[in-house]
Amino acid sequence: MERKCCVIIPAYRPGEELIPYIRELLSGGAGLVAVVDDGSGPSYGAVFGQAAECDGCVVLRHRENRGKGAAIKTGIAWYLGQRGQKAEPETEAAAVLGNGAAAAAEGETAALAAGCCGVVTADCDGQHSVKDVLRMAERLCRCETSGSQELILGCRSFDENTPARSLLGNRIISKGFKLFYGLELSDTQTGLRGIPNSMLPEALRLSGQRYEYELNMLIFAQKRGIPVSAVPIETIYLDKNRGSHYRPLMDSLRILGQLCRGSTRSPDAVLRPERGAAPQTAEASSRSEKRQPKARGAAFRRRQSGESYL
Repeated sequence: MERKCCVIIPAYRPGEELIPYIRELLSGGAGLVAVVDDGSGPSYGAVFGQAAECDGCVVLRHRENRGKGAAIKTGIAWYLGQRGQKAEPETEAAAVLGNGAAAAAEGETAALAAGCCGVVTADCDGQHSVKDVLRMAERLCRCETSGSQELILGCRSFDENTPARSLLGNRIISKGFKLFYGLELSDTQTGLRGIPNSMLPEALRLSGQRYEYELNMLIFAQKRGIPVSAVPIETIYLDKNRGSHYRPLMDSLRILGQLCRGSTRSPDAVLRPERGAAPQTAEASSRSEKRQPKARGAAFRRRQSGESYL
């Protein structure tokens, strides 16, 4: 059986361009596509309904917005076959599993039935070209075939055409990562990543519900001695990245603090300690949110929404 990958796309209020993007991925050779609706709301139901109609695409749904990290972990949980952790009752009705449907009905995962060698995470906003996503998938499968298990990053190039906030933020964080972990990465914030099957159980247990999750993945890989490799990809910024809420100085300092704390801890410190690796269900998440204290101030709301890590 030909080895393929599962592409996981966390999506919050996506545009209609998501549909041709999914179709191109599937027609180009992606084994499966798992789209996670991260609490986008009823007005986006039509977009996700069209996604679910694509043969080979599954749609998973969070009732409330829980963040990019939580969405990626929901996709990984589905991939690993933790069916008891499905996010919503309507998930099954919205899912079109393609060539994995029969296997899923028997309790196996659609991904394993399709012969996938790992997952590739990609953003839903068009910043990762179909060509680059498929190149990442091919690289991941070659690594597995050769027995080399590594975390693969799709790294953008940063030049004079890069929006100032993105350029400054990436440079500060890259320097910090090299300082604390001795590894020079040109793009620590990339959302295009190839994660091998061997790393997925622990990737599911990593702490972080929002954008800090991706940084914890790098910290964990480096401290566990998991090779990290970079693949150059096309740099795409829509409308000069005006939609970003990233604050170059304040948010870079926050992430540098996270890097500093992580450097003094064991690799397992970024793993969630509770029993059971899968993220909580959306229904359980909704109940826990009611017990949290009320948000106070704009800074608190930014931390809760995840804007600080954009």
